[in-house]
Parts: sequence; C-alpha cells; structure tokens
Amino acid sequence: MVIANPSIPCRVRSGVIRIEASPSPRSASRASEPAVVVDRLPNRMLSVELRDGARIAVHASGSMRIAVIRLVAGDAVLVERSPYDAGKGRIVGLDPDFPSRHRAAPNEQRHPSIDRVEIQP
Repeated sequence: MVIANPSIPCRVRSGVIRIEASPSPRSASRASEPAVVVDRLPNRMLSVELRDGARIAVHASGSMRIAVIRLVAGDAVLVERSPYDAGKGRIVGLDPDFPSRHRAAPNEQRHPSIDRVEIQP
C-alpha cells in the first residue's frame, strides 16, 4: 500500500492515487483592470490607458476575435497585464460598468429597422 505525502493534495479512487496540481502563481495573479482604448497600433494591437494613467499595448483575446467585436478609440475594456512585461497585456472583454456602443439598452431594440414586418393583403 502506498501512502501519499500529506503535504501534497491528492485523491484516492479505486486504488489509484491522483496528485492534484496546485494553481500556478502566474494564473492566480491575473486580475483584470478597467481601461479605455486610445489608439489602434499595427499587427492588431491597441493602445489603452489604465485608470492610473499608464498606457500599454494590448491585443484582443481569442474569444473577442471569435465574437468579431470591433474596438475603436473610447471603448471601455477589461485588460489583463502580462506577468512578464508591464507594458503589454490582453483585452479579455468589455467593461460591464461602462455604457458601451456594443450593447443595447434594456428597453431598446438592437435593430430598430427590423421592428415588425406587416404583410399588406
């Protein structure tokens, strides 16, 4: 019988000991910060200004590219800074606390031109 080290998190199921990986410090330090898009840069990069006044170069995350969200100057976004370079980061989404041109108001329709089609007899 194998006894696991109590300092390592593990689970025993059907006689197999599985060692669970602890979260990496790199992923634990990822916190998103609000920022505003200032300018577009070459190679799909954007320049954003953080609340503390720092400007960093960022790229859009894969999910934002798949959703085809076009970002222009003045858009409020959430940014994750790179743990390796303080001047770079990644846009992870739109800032939910800031009104955006990408979202319709709760009582406003997204496409007012497609209100209702009435068929004339």
